[in-house]
Amino acid sequence: MDLKGWRIDRAVEFAFPDGAVIPPAAFAVVSNDPEKLRARLTPDEGKLVFGPMKGKLSNSGDNIALLNPWGDVMDRVRYSDRPPWPSGADGGGFSLELLHPDLDNRWPQAWTLGPSGGTPCRKNAREVKAMAPAVAGVRHEPAVPGPEDDVTIHAHVLDTGALSEVAVIFR
Repeated sequence: MDLKGWRIDRAVEFAFPDGAVIPPAAFAVVSNDPEKLRARLTPDEGKLVFGPMKGKLSNSGDNIALLNPWGDVMDRVRYSDRPPWPSGADGGGFSLELLHPDLDNRWPQAWTLGPSGGTPCRKNAREVKAMAPAVAGVRHEPAVPGPEDDVTIHAHVLDTGALSEVAVIFR
């Protein structure tokens, strides 16, 4: 994929240079110190390390966006070090990894703790082929229902399969 004009924005900033390409089934990394990162990778992996980026990701949480050449936000994530986000990726060398590439990365349930040092330019170590559905963002209206009130329940269900129905059982 040609990355000309693509950029990372919000907490950190980086514009991919002309000629930047990610081959099919490959993974790229944007780093504050690309030379240091390249030194621990194979030469082929090192070709997929970009940077340096401006800014620094906060250990306590931040917002990152990927923008296409026209400035449209194509993907974004706002991560945190507070539950329900996985603990341990708070500046101690561990990284956050998306469990499955088809999951909505806005939800903490789509993420897990990766190995120390991460998996730069490689598939996520903890990636799963399929996972049980996860429920996120549950709320109901009214907030304090009376005995005669109709209650509406809102929830996001994350699934890597072909989930077609969700049932709510109330007692």
